[in-house]
Amino acid sequence: MDEMKDQKIKIAITGHVDHGKSTVIGRLLLDSGSLSEDRIEEIEKTAKENNEKVNYAFLLDNLKEEREQGITIDTTQAYLKKKDKEYVLIDSPGHAEFITNMITGSAQADAAILVLDAGEGVCEQTKRHAFILSMLGITQLIVVINKMDTVMNKEAIYQKVKREVLEYLDSFMIDVVYTIPVSAINGENIVSRSSGLNFYKGPVLWEALEALHIKREEKNNTAILPVQDVYDVKGQKIYVGRIEAGKVRSGCELFLPGTGRKLHVERIMKFQENREEYETGDSVGLLLEKSQMLKRGDILCTPGEGILPVRHIRATILWLSKYQLGVGEKITIHCLTQATDCAICQIYRKMNSSDLSIMEDDKCQINELEVCDVEIGLESPLVVSSDLSVLRKIVLIKNKNICGNGLVIQC
Repeated sequence: MDEMKDQKIKIAITGHVDHGKSTVIGRLLLDSGSLSEDRIEEIEKTAKENNEKVNYAFLLDNLKEEREQGITIDTTQAYLKKKDKEYVLIDSPGHAEFITNMITGSAQADAAILVLDAGEGVCEQTKRHAFILSMLGITQLIVVINKMDTVMNKEAIYQKVKREVLEYLDSFMIDVVYTIPVSAINGENIVSRSSGLNFYKGPVLWEALEALHIKREEKNNTAILPVQDVYDVKGQKIYVGRIEAGKVRSGCELFLPGTGRKLHVERIMKFQENREEYETGDSVGLLLEKSQMLKRGDILCTPGEGILPVRHIRATILWLSKYQLGVGEKITIHCLTQATDCAICQIYRKMNSSDLSIMEDDKCQINELEVCDVEIGLESPLVVSSDLSVLRKIVLIKNKNICGNGLVIQC
């Protein structure tokens, strides 16, 4: 197996606006030697032309509008390698109005880095982003307390912010791997250790990345492969999709939940690869022993508890649209490649997404940035699970736009 591919780890970088996410990533790329000379020269030339210091955030903020406003609007990905691992860094927007992009960018992450400004501490977007990370099933987190230079590198301020953020994160069952004081603008504790922050004895950010690992679906070792498309190749049906959990090998039997149908895998195909076994993250084509009538949205799996098609679910959702969603109003729900129309049948509880305080008012509609526990009625059955993370995540679509996301809590 390709060891480097197996060790590709996706990391979402998030935090409150202006707390320095893009600068942290820019410094990490620059100081680790992950940038080409042409890219470095471009940034230095831009700074010289504008008669200003090098802005490391511009290493990622490529859109013209972003350069003019000095903010991250869309998600941007960057790549770096360390020993036998490859990291994909996903820079996510901090502004409230760009929160849908933040969710889109972080959805496939294995881990996250949450960046805070030492002078400002935990802010509204810090809390909301931490909640979104938990909703996306991300459990590994490195907390970076940035801009220590603006508070004169005082340990007491670092410890205060650290206590505040850890206390908040504790309610989400997120494993905080390290909390690191840094000054990204000065390159301190990013790749090189800072003498000005000598009270901190832990790893710098570059070293801390080694503690992160690829998330795996462990319950019952269940394999899950949603059908994305069906190709007809020389009269043979090839069912293609991405393995979302577990392993699939030639000769194995897969099941179509709720039907009792067993599907024998004659051969697995992947471009420019020839292996007997493939695993989480591999996009493959399946040739089945007998002709089958499968379609996009079908879920193939090995035996596992609680993997059944259902018509009603209870879920926690975060509504992102400025348009209200009323009880009984038709929208579309997606889970992996599955989709069907649905409606909210009942709202059990509403919360403020920035502090998770309970909201006792109006349970007839959901407003922007509210978190709700709801019952959802499905027009057609979906295969979901309250135990397996890849089958817990749902996305809500209204007028062809992503308007909400959530997690199944009961089915």
